[in-house]
Amino acid sequence: MTAYLKHKFGELVRLSPSSERETSRLPSAPPTDAAAVNHGTSVCASDSDLWKLAYERLQSDESLKSVIEQYKTILRDVVEEAKKDLSESKVLNAQGLPEEMVLVVQSKIDIMNTKQWKFQWRGKTLAVRNEVNRLVKVIKAISDPASAAASFNPYASLAWGGVCFLLPLILNDSDQLTLALEGIKTITDLIDQYRIIENVYVGYTHPTEKGGLGDAMVSLYQSILAYQAKAACYYSLKTTNRAFRNIVKKEDWLGMAGDIKDRNQTCRNIMRDTEFKVMQAALNKHTQMLEDILKNAQQHDTENERIPTWISSFPVESEHDDVRNNSLGSRYWSSGTWLLENETFLQWQASTSGTFWLRGPVGTGKTCAVCIAIEHLFKTATSARIAFFYCSKTRHSAESNDPKVVLGSLLAQLSYSAAGESIHPPIRAKYDNDKERRGNGAKLSQKEYTDLLIEVTKLNKQTIVVIDALDEGPNGQSFELLSSLQLISNESPAVKFFFSSRMEVRVNQHFQNTMDLTVIGQENSQDIKLFIIGEFFAPRRHVTDEVKATIRDQYGCQFPSILYPDGTATDGLKSGMTSEQGSRLIKALMNRAHGMFRWVELQLDIFLKPDKPIYIKEDFEEKLCALELDSPSELPDLDKAYDQTFNSNIPPADQKHAREYAVRALKWTLCSQRPLTLEELAYAISDDGSAKPLSEDVILQHCSNFIIKDNQGCVQHAHFSVTQYLEQRGLEFSRPTAHILAATTCLSYFNRPDSDLSGIFGRGWT
Repeated sequence: MTAYLKHKFGELVRLSPSSERETSRLPSAPPTDAAAVNHGTSVCASDSDLWKLAYERLQSDESLKSVIEQYKTILRDVVEEAKKDLSESKVLNAQGLPEEMVLVVQSKIDIMNTKQWKFQWRGKTLAVRNEVNRLVKVIKAISDPASAAASFNPYASLAWGGVCFLLPLILNDSDQLTLALEGIKTITDLIDQYRIIENVYVGYTHPTEKGGLGDAMVSLYQSILAYQAKAACYYSLKTTNRAFRNIVKKEDWLGMAGDIKDRNQTCRNIMRDTEFKVMQAALNKHTQMLEDILKNAQQHDTENERIPTWISSFPVESEHDDVRNNSLGSRYWSSGTWLLENETFLQWQASTSGTFWLRGPVGTGKTCAVCIAIEHLFKTATSARIAFFYCSKTRHSAESNDPKVVLGSLLAQLSYSAAGESIHPPIRAKYDNDKERRGNGAKLSQKEYTDLLIEVTKLNKQTIVVIDALDEGPNGQSFELLSSLQLISNESPAVKFFFSSRMEVRVNQHFQNTMDLTVIGQENSQDIKLFIIGEFFAPRRHVTDEVKATIRDQYGCQFPSILYPDGTATDGLKSGMTSEQGSRLIKALMNRAHGMFRWVELQLDIFLKPDKPIYIKEDFEEKLCALELDSPSELPDLDKAYDQTFNSNIPPADQKHAREYAVRALKWTLCSQRPLTLEELAYAISDDGSAKPLSEDVILQHCSNFIIKDNQGCVQHAHFSVTQYLEQRGLEFSRPTAHILAATTCLSYFNRPDSDLSGIFGRGWT
């Protein structure tokens, strides 16, 4: 037995002297053939059939019949995709699904080794990224020495193929991500560990003990395959409908993972109780090998993480998440088909180079359309490297729209290789050669960013750059940015650009053959209707169930996905709007919107204000008639809508102090040089910054539709048009007036030695 084990493990597992002594104490048993060791239901007749038996038992489980059939369909699609990347001889030799899954494993390992496996990193935490990178390194580590995929028995490849298939799939979906990822990690480690355990199991000859362990291992393998089948059905795009999603809850994932861990513990107990101690020695050796590999990889990754941060620390991913989750909202993630199905956009997407320019008046939903396009490109442009930036004045300070900041962010996003494992050589060389300047905290110049982007984009098969709101940068800086991007386009033929802006930015002066699409009303009318109808079903709008029922009857066929019963708000407030008025309001908004989402948002807050619903139907009728008198042929008056909102939100003159504090809050948002947290703003609006005259919630209520709180707890204007509106109101909100307020408050505070807000204003107020 000892000699056999040494031969079996070879260079992979070198047994220590203590391990050899443990091996010599294993119980001896006479040689036996397959027939002699098959006792009842025990498993040891064919040592290579453990995964096969698990697969067969899974197929015979009536409770999982429909899930298994769906899983087979999914795997066959995965197999067909893998066949495209493999030689014809390998494909012809595979017979049946289990053997074909060997092809999947081989294909995925080839992709990993050529650094072409791409994941949807956007919105994922560093912990998630690190865990996924660890799993990829584990899979590569066990496959490297002699292409272990070729030696996998076909049924074990069902498990390995499931891991390779599921890993990128679950990252495309945020639902239950942490739980599913933890399950995949557990499964990957167990499949790897039991590969080592089976090396010992095959050579062991004691029938009773071997049969008991075999049964336990088959039970474990069956639970692993069942977990993968359910996860594949849950996350596969072809089966992720709402009904199936509701079947698999958080408790189910925990229960399935717990079942796998329990069955693994049963196997370990058998190994401990029946002197399979040599298995533990083998596992310890293998675990140490993996830990060494992962430790070295972590050191490499840490260095790689420093370089993009040195290039740019701008939180571009949180910007995207803020737009997607707050500006757009999860209920409308499926909107935007007017853009994605537009012939001009499709022509640009199919091209290898060129520029697409989405332009339109203020408030027409361009930023949300860009967000939808970014999501779409990451899912469809699989061979391209993608970088994006939101030039929004409402989300960050004006200096963040500096061309150097934009170019630096683009370069940081493109600094990694396609697989994310290494930094592109030109960037690493710049980093290594600039040690002295890095030590002084100096950043790259605009020319250096541009030159590096040219070099990096030449290394990529395809690069797509998406920039939103070119018009929201400081005066003249959009021209500087476009000039640098033009140089990149001229030098790197495989770069495509997607820009959005208002009408006045002259993109076509910098980029020849620009493909443009203007948002003038008809293009996004269906999305506006979707938004209006959806808001009627939001609990915060206080729409009665009677009105909802009428709207559902009228529009249910068009928008079934958003007309689910949200119920009436639990605070007892109800709008006085009748069903007939609700239908008229929808029609009036649709006929007068002309593609302007922002105007629709303001009107909905006038008619269906969350904290102040119109209780009396006659009052509602008066406002509705005034709206219907506006000409449907004229563009909506955004300033008029802001005037109505301002007069409704800001306390009246007889509430002098409350009005003054609300006005101060808006002034601070106009002059602060960095985004203020909501708590900072609450202190800042006082006379000397020493106390909070209004609570954070009251500030948001008084300034509703003018300021919002972002994901980082900072205050920003709800839309770029808010900035323009306030500045056009005259002296009250002029920039000098706002700065005088800030200076006066700061000086008053500094004259109070007893006040200490260093914990709140750690970086200074302005």
